[in-house]
Amino acid sequence: MTSIALAYASINKKINSVEIETVNWKKISLVLFFAMAALAVFYVFEINNLTTGSYQIKSYQKQINSIEAENKLLEMEYAQANFLEGVRQSVQQYGFERIENIKYLHIASSSLAQAK
Repeated sequence: MTSIALAYASINKKINSVEIETVNWKKISLVLFFAMAALAVFYVFEINNLTTGSYQIKSYQKQINSIEAENKLLEMEYAQANFLEGVRQSVQQYGFERIENIKYLHIASSSLAQAK
């Protein structure tokens, strides 16, 4: 044999003598399966929480809108009440009196201007 062949044979013996650990694919696939199942369950719970939160937000938004509409009505009623109260105070301050008998002036039709 030549020196190359002898060197190859000795290297090949060294390579074969080294034991490579075998991977237990069954255990790895079992662990990955349970991890994926746990992630799927977690995903379902999170989607449920997200959906519940979304419906709550919509419900709260409807409540806010109705309360805002009611608030606007109350503000208008308050402004009208304050306006009338202000008018009453001004009337009393200036000494105006309520009119009992109203008398109208009668104008003769000959004293009015006529359109041509």
